[in-house]
Amino acid sequence: MQTQNRIVLPAMDMNVSEHGEIEQSEIDHYAARAKGGAGLIITGACAIDFPYGAASMKEPGLSDDKFIPGLKALADAIHAAGSKLCIQSTHHGKVARVDTANDRPVLAPNAPD
Repeated sequence: MQTQNRIVLPAMDMNVSEHGEIEQSEIDHYAARAKGGAGLIITGACAIDFPYGAASMKEPGLSDDKFIPGLKALADAIHAAGSKLCIQSTHHGKVARVDTANDRPVLAPNAPD
């Protein structure tokens, strides 16, 4: 991948998605960073099996087709501003607060303390 420069916006959780779906405010935030000159935008944590393994119900999801329109809109906005997009895909394992709040077993190599 080639970027327009070496300016990178590192991953920072926004926590504004609703039930895993990216909201316009999130798209606008990242697009503004791209317009400001960031050559690469890295999203905050995006749950690979939303809501399982998520730290928040406001974390973007990656595990269902219903998430595609928001992800596409995000990518289109960032690309239109001349930047590249990198998705930080995550599963929070033993610290997956959504799982623990819903009394679901956590995915971890050993029992959490």
